[in-house]
Amino acid sequence: MVIKENFVNKVYRIIFELKFFYLFTSSIVSCRNINCSHHGICLEGKCRCFHGYTNDDCSLLIHSQCDNRCSEHGQYVDYPKSMCICDNHWTGNDCSQVKCNIDCGLHGKCTIDNKNKCQCDEGWIGDNCQKKTCSKLCKQCDNNGNCVCPNGFTGRYCQIGLFIELSKEK
Repeated sequence: MVIKENFVNKVYRIIFELKFFYLFTSSIVSCRNINCSHHGICLEGKCRCFHGYTNDDCSLLIHSQCDNRCSEHGQYVDYPKSMCICDNHWTGNDCSQVKCNIDCGLHGKCTIDNKNKCQCDEGWIGDNCQKKTCSKLCKQCDNNGNCVCPNGFTGRYCQIGLFIELSKEK
C-alpha cells in the first residue's frame, strides 16, 4: 500500500511540475495562436502540429492525408491517427461507400443498385449470404452445404444405400 501511495504522490508531483513549467514558459514565450487552431500544441512559442496539419498555427490540412475530405460524408480526425469517422449510412476508409441497410455477413456485400439486397460471394446463397450452396449431386442440403440424406441412404452425396434387414417377429 505504501508503494502505491508513493507512486501516486510522484505522479501528482510530476503533473504539478509540468503545469508550472507550462504556465511559466507560456507566459514568457507564447504562440500567436495559443491553441494552435485546435490541431497542435504550443511549445516554446511555436505550434507543434498534429499529424496531418501544417502552417505556423496548424490551420492548414495537408490534403495528401485526406484528399477528398472523407467524401463529404464524414469527419476527418488526425488524432490518435489520421482517419475518417463516417456519418450514418456511409462506410469505407474515405466514407465513399453507402452502408447496407441489411447485414450481408462475411460472405456478401450490398448490391450497387439496391442497398436492401446482398450480392453473395461464390459458394454462398440466401438473403444474408449465410447458407453454403448445395451440390448438384444432392437433392436437399442443410445451411452448411451438406447433403441431407433420405432414410436408407448415406455418404457425402447420399449415394450409398443402406440395407436394413428387417427382423421377423416371432
